[in-house]
Amino acid sequence: DLLEKLRHMPQWNFGRTELCPPLEQLRTQYAHLLTPRTVAILFTDCLFFEGASAFPPLRELGKKIKRLYIFNPHPAAKDLKWPYYHQTLNDFARAVNRLVLVPTPEDMVMGLRQALR
Repeated sequence: DLLEKLRHMPQWNFGRTELCPPLEQLRTQYAHLLTPRTVAILFTDCLFFEGASAFPPLRELGKKIKRLYIFNPHPAAKDLKWPYYHQTLNDFARAVNRLVLVPTPEDMVMGLRQALR
């Protein structure tokens, strides 16, 4: 069922991806869910509007929970011709347990299965 639903999702667009507001919302409104048993998965293209200011709250989240993953469906994540983007990916990979490239629905399902073991 999940694989079929993922097939119908639109491709993510370039835009103003903001990470700090949702991380702040997690910290203030859902702190009770952030335990050493929590596994969090962020689905994002990693083209963050805030740049480096998102690293500290992301690292803090990672310290409070069991595991933190970023799932990136953006096709350019595998294209080495875009150095700035790859530097951003490398930076965010250091702030989480694992950065998973998921350009297809099948990749996303496999990544979810591994993350939720």
